[in-house]
Amino acid sequence: MPRYHREISVRQGGPLIRDDDDFDKIPDLDETAVGDDRLRLIFTCCHAALSSEAQISLTLRTLWSLTTPEIARTFLVSESTLAQRLVRAKRKI
Repeated sequence: MPRYHREISVRQGGPLIRDDDDFDKIPDLDETAVGDDRLRLIFTCCHAALSSEAQISLTLRTLWSLTTPEIARTFLVSESTLAQRLVRAKRKI
């Protein structure tokens, strides 16, 4: 354990990370492990390649069925701007 972590763990009364932790026992996440289609859709809408505004807009439109004007008012942008943002986000993913 590095010295800094050792000093902190001594002050707090115990180790931060035990040396005997077995991280190999954690199962790998498989696509089939996600049984909920809605959850899979959320992950798709929140793809890392999209900006946070595009992720939120796409999620609100796809999962919550909000209209483009409603989402545009939320972001204080015009409807055409938001519509174009949604089109670009869908193309990217």
